[in-house]
Amino acid sequence: MPETPAVLTLRVLKAEQMGELLGDEVWDRAVFAAVKRETLEWVLRYLLYAADVNVQDLDVVVTKLNLPETERTFMTAAEQLIERGIQRGIQQGRSEGRSEGLLAGRLEAHRRSVLAVLESRFGEIPRAVYDRISDLSSEARLMEMLRAASRSNSLAEFSANCLE
Repeated sequence: MPETPAVLTLRVLKAEQMGELLGDEVWDRAVFAAVKRETLEWVLRYLLYAADVNVQDLDVVVTKLNLPETERTFMTAAEQLIERGIQRGIQQGRSEGRSEGLLAGRLEAHRRSVLAVLESRFGEIPRAVYDRISDLSSEARLMEMLRAASRSNSLAEFSANCLE
């Protein structure tokens, strides 16, 4: 069956338009038995990556064909998809972790700056003021407080304007 790769490709594309990628039109055992491994890989990767077919649903259809080569090829493609997802998740986690770490560092620096200005201008800072500033998690609010700390005439004035 020399036209088998073309037949399979056309069936996949037609089935995709009709929303029937897992239908019998595509999953003809004779066609899958006749195609080369490269064609199987192309079809399975297309279904998994481009067409976004559910891996478990595709596994059911491939298993029903009862063709060991097709099952092995599917497992390889599925494993690659899973590995790709894991790598993306790791990268995203690293990126989010860096962003969160940078934000946490900036917040801590802003908190320390506010506290340092207050301490240098007014002496020892009451625990309640220290705790309120330490609990803040808004960069904008901490920057406002830093400006207020440098302009306030007393700790009481700062507290009245910024902490109440």
